Amino acid sequence: MIGEARDFAGKFLDRAAVRGVPVAGIKRQDALLVVSELVTNAVRHAPGLCTLALDLQDGVLEIAVGSPRKPPTAARPSART
Repeated sequence: MIGEARDFAGKFLDRAAVRGVPVAGIKRQDALLVVSELVTNAVRHAPGLCTLALDLQDGVLEIAVGSPRKPPTAARPSART
């Protein structure tokens, strides 16, 4: 899963470069390392699948790793009779 995430991020950056999207300030290896670390933490500490989202705007790469599951919600306290 971690290797797949790195490959996905690498292809994302390759496509951006081919399209002439500026990637000022982004070092490819740094971005791939961050992806690896985030996905590794998600795999280790959160059961199940994780999601990887990448966004490149104005030369800034945003990397987000999360869970596709709905976050837990607080239960309503039960009324005592």
